[in-house]
Amino acid sequence: MVSLRPPQSLRPQQCLVLAPLLQHEQDNSDSAPVAEVESSPAVATIDGVRRIYVGIDVHNDAHVGRTGLVAVRLVPGKKAWRFEPLWKYDVETGRTYTGQRGLTVGSGQGWGCGGVWSSPAVDAESDVVAFGTASCSYAKQAYAAHENYAESMVALHADTGHLRWRFRPADALPTPKARIADADRDADFGASPNLFVLDGRRVVGEGRKSGDYFVRDELTGAAVHVSHVGQEGQLQSGFGVGGFLGTPAVETMPDGHVQVVGTTAIPIPHSAGQVADSTVSLRGFDPATGHINWTYRLAGPSYAHTSIVNGVAFVPDTTTFSVIAVDTTTGLPLWQSPVLGPPSSTAVVDGSTVVVGSGTRETDLEYKAFGHAVDPLQPASGIQAFRLATAM
Repeated sequence: MVSLRPPQSLRPQQCLVLAPLLQHEQDNSDSAPVAEVESSPAVATIDGVRRIYVGIDVHNDAHVGRTGLVAVRLVPGKKAWRFEPLWKYDVETGRTYTGQRGLTVGSGQGWGCGGVWSSPAVDAESDVVAFGTASCSYAKQAYAAHENYAESMVALHADTGHLRWRFRPADALPTPKARIADADRDADFGASPNLFVLDGRRVVGEGRKSGDYFVRDELTGAAVHVSHVGQEGQLQSGFGVGGFLGTPAVETMPDGHVQVVGTTAIPIPHSAGQVADSTVSLRGFDPATGHINWTYRLAGPSYAHTSIVNGVAFVPDTTTFSVIAVDTTTGLPLWQSPVLGPPSSTAVVDGSTVVVGSGTRETDLEYKAFGHAVDPLQPASGIQAFRLATAM
């Protein structure tokens, strides 16, 4: 075990907290509504202002009214730094509110249909911040109220927070009954968006719990392609545990072709034709055509994000408590190493060092079965680092 002692200059001088700005009335009941920040912040400089973007989720609770994306900035003061709220985009109403008051507009209202538990992605050059939204448990009521009722891909102006475009797959279905039924699949856009260039065009790609990877034009939201590369895991209405949960990685190959590499979670086939997609695998595929270049079968589902460095994909395998390195040209494994607990985070590579966190216990399955009674920590939680062998 290695103990790291940070230099004095890197020690935090103050803990800045945004949470109090998101509170509304006090509720001490056993089923008090919960506002969660599961999203990792994205930081970018837009129009000379350093901004922090983070998603807010209410885990499908109704009458909380704080779902959406928030933009803040750090402001220095004489005694301390502080967060200055710039705007909040409310997914449920489609409105953008500015300033500190905007964070709590609509508190205690809404149907919880617009949680953002994945992380946003920012293209500072194009003034775009993109993110995906979750499902909700009150799709019928939200639809009747003319509010957001189903999972969406969303792109905003990164400076003002105003809507550029929204793509909601359920909208393409012919009847309200079909749209609400689709919303009840629990097919969140839970993987974070990938921003990349495809055939000279700036695009947003995002995986969904349906097992589909959607590619849309970054500026207009126009359809580019949908790749069906995995099987969703719908146990019952409003309860899905499969498809893309971890964020895939995007790699531009030496010949200019783009490849997306990612894992999927628990597949549940509902027909004979879906069995072929129901192996738990790491896949490399072409986002422009949906062609699967290669498949590497895993021992079980992975909830982790994939990272790629120099033609090698690093895959934290949640089920086998290990990290696997795979050649992105062939899909063949290069090595596999155990970690202390089940990993669901991203493996980060710095030079010849690979760092990964582990210790996942609370799954969506456990949460929906036991709620907040589940303790998300386990003794095997920790951070591990590997040093890669180099050729002499």
